[in-house]
Amino acid sequence: AQGTTPAQGTTPAQGTTPATEGKMALVLETNFVLRCAVVDATSPELQAFHERFCVALSSALSGAQFRPPVLVPVADEANGFYALAAGDVDVAVGVSMTLESFGEAAHKYSIPTFYDGRGGAQALVTSSADQDWSDFVNWIVVSLIYAESQNITKSNAPEMPVMSFWGEGEIKQTLRDCVAGVGSYADIFNSTISSERRTGQNRLNDLIEERGSQCDAIMTSSQQTEEQLG
Repeated sequence: AQGTTPAQGTTPAQGTTPATEGKMALVLETNFVLRCAVVDATSPELQAFHERFCVALSSALSGAQFRPPVLVPVADEANGFYALAAGDVDVAVGVSMTLESFGEAAHKYSIPTFYDGRGGAQALVTSSADQDWSDFVNWIVVSLIYAESQNITKSNAPEMPVMSFWGEGEIKQTLRDCVAGVGSYADIFNSTISSERRTGQNRLNDLIEERGSQCDAIMTSSQQTEEQLG
């Protein structure tokens, strides 16, 4: 039912080794180009908002050698799920989060990216068959919200943490590359929908503060794990 937020993607467990299979292996070994299904939104502004998360993922994956995402318009969530199941896309954005859709084991949701004002949430969705990839996508959403909470944007993106969960080399800079490409969550929202319309649940950092600084806690824990692994 609308208004209920299902459980979302996880973060890498302490002591895990870099991903060597699935899409993350392709990211490390090839010039991976993200294929991103974009669910038809209720307005051009919201459509642009969702598309920026595709750009955020591509920025995180390709770094200095930015490779734009392939945007695949889909009419509704059902077509987005079909494209994921068929392997035609790597992620779907702008997908409504309901218990009915979440109950299908084939899908994995990120934390919410947008609230529609009627109690419904929207998020990024991946195939649950590739846990490393689902975790990575959720991480990117978390990092954008974290960046806002720390006043980090494009100009000071190097202040984002370095992580080696997914391997060595440029992939360690993935959170910095993400924010360098699109800025923080606030930058995405304000450049597409406008800051004046950012009220209620879409003030995600206010919600996070009420929940015990969820994203901050995740990032702090991960940095501690990184130091232990290093």
